[in-house]
Amino acid sequence: MNTITTQIHTLLALSLLAAPLAACDDGGPGPGVEAEDDQGEVGGKGDDLDATAERSAVIRAIHNDFVDEAVNGLPNEFLVTTYEVAGNYAWVQAKVQAPGGGEIDWTQSDYRPLIDSGEFDGPFLAALVANDGDEWGVVTADIGATDVWWDRLWLDYPIQCGLFPLDGRCTDVSEPAFGTDGRKAITGAIHDQFLDEELGGQANELVISWMRAGERYAFLQADVQGVGGTELDWSNSVYAESVEEGLFDGPHMEVFLERSGDGWRVAAHDIGATDVWWSDVWHSAEDVPCALFDVTECI
Repeated sequence: MNTITTQIHTLLALSLLAAPLAACDDGGPGPGVEAEDDQGEVGGKGDDLDATAERSAVIRAIHNDFVDEAVNGLPNEFLVTTYEVAGNYAWVQAKVQAPGGGEIDWTQSDYRPLIDSGEFDGPFLAALVANDGDEWGVVTADIGATDVWWDRLWLDYPIQCGLFPLDGRCTDVSEPAFGTDGRKAITGAIHDQFLDEELGGQANELVISWMRAGERYAFLQADVQGVGGTELDWSNSVYAESVEEGLFDGPHMEVFLERSGDGWRVAAHDIGATDVWWSDVWHSAEDVPCALFDVTECI
């Protein structure tokens, strides 16, 4: 990824400007709109330009937050080749061109140094955009990159990797459905490998609030209780000392698991933790996807 990029890691805390779409004149679309190709398709997807308010808002955000400034205010439009939305995230790839399909004078843009050094690979835009609940804003974007810099974004943000055209090079994270063998394998590993022993053999059950699993890793958050919702006797557990010292914030539990053969191995866990210890689990291996965790980002 080249150095001219926009990264907004505090998206949820920002108040992004939402300027109205510029009017079109005889010269073609203004900023904030997409271009039609020769076949009358929009971005090669066959959509009408105004197909959805969501799509218009995403395109507007890319203009406002990144492209218009990067090209130093030169009139521009997008010929979109990829547009995908999953949850609160959108992925857009497009050619950035002058209105009507002309070429932008990139020497008048922020990319002049990269052009001079031969590190600018054409007018091709890639942008990750997120919705903070009120509006869309650019998370990270680049134009003319000489590498596939975005191929690991699905590991950094809680995004389904299917959002990106990666040809099966990543595996989506999902919640194993209730009652399925996949879900039972995870809970079974937790009971067998530490929970039942740490509770001194007390009959117990889990009230799961979060469970996600991918090809290699899984993460679970749950409250631990006695069968039928009864209270456990924590003084009869390995956590007795923490309870006595006031350092036990139970009965919530977090468990990180790694695939082992046909089953799962508990790699890290805690019950009653007084801190968010698992926030660093994402750093434990380079291929742990952020989407495993109930967070907005793992940067």
